[in-house]
Amino acid sequence: MKITKGKKELAIKIAMSGIAMISLWVAYNVFLLNNNLNVGGFTGASLCLAQFGVSYTLTLVVLNSVPFAIALRKKEFGFFAASAVLTVMTGFVLDLMPIFVLQLPFLVQLIIGSVLSGIGFGLICRAKWSTGGSDMLALQIKKWTKCSLSLGVIMDCIDSVVVIAWVLIVPTDNFWLSFGYSILAMLCCNRTIDIIFYYGTIRERLSNLAIVRKTLLIANKLSNQVMSKRVDAQSEMIVTVVSPSVNSKRS
Repeated sequence: MKITKGKKELAIKIAMSGIAMISLWVAYNVFLLNNNLNVGGFTGASLCLAQFGVSYTLTLVVLNSVPFAIALRKKEFGFFAASAVLTVMTGFVLDLMPIFVLQLPFLVQLIIGSVLSGIGFGLICRAKWSTGGSDMLALQIKKWTKCSLSLGVIMDCIDSVVVIAWVLIVPTDNFWLSFGYSILAMLCCNRTIDIIFYYGTIRERLSNLAIVRKTLLIANKLSNQVMSKRVDAQSEMIVTVVSPSVNSKRS
C-alpha cells in the first residue's frame, strides 16, 4: 500500500511528539521538580497562584483556554485538536508518571533538565503543534504578527514575568540566587527550543549555540561564586567554634 505524503508527515509528527513526551517526563520528573525550579510558562504561572490556594488544575485550564479559543476562532481545527491532545498528555506525564531523585550536583541537574525540556517543547513546536501554555501563545504571536523575533525570545518575554513572580512569592534564603538560577533554567530551555525549531541559516543556528555556551559560562561563574561564599562561611564558623576552646586552655 502506497503511503501518501500527508500520512508520512503525520507519522513523523506523531513520532516527534512521542520523543518529546519522554523528554519532558525526564526533564521535569527527574531534574526540575526535585529542585523546585520554575522555567516559566502557564505551568509556572499556575504554580505561582497555587501558593495562594488557587486550584492548580483550574488555573491551567483557564490560562490555556485563551490561546485555544483564539485557534478555534481562526478555524485552525487541526492545530487545536492536536494541541489539545498533547496538552492532556503532558499533564498525564507530569502528574501520574513516577518521580526519580538522582544524586547529582544542583547545577548539573538544572542544565540537563532545562535542556531536555527545551528539546521536548522544541520538537512539538517543530511539528507545528503545541502543548498549550506560553509555547502555544508564542507560536500564535509569531504567526500573526510575523515579527522577526525567534520563538525562544518571545517565550523569554512571557516566561520572565512568571519567573519574577515565582521568586517574589516563594520564600528563599537567597532571593538573587534563586532568581538567577530560575532565569538560567528558562534561558537554557528557550535557547534549546530555538535551536530545534528555528528554520534559519547555519549562522543563525550557530548563534543560538553561542548563546547557550555563554549561558553555561555564566552558570559556571555563578556556581563558583556560590561555592566560595559557602567555604568562607564554613571557615568563619570553624574559627568561631575553635577560638573559645583555645582561650579556655590558656586560662
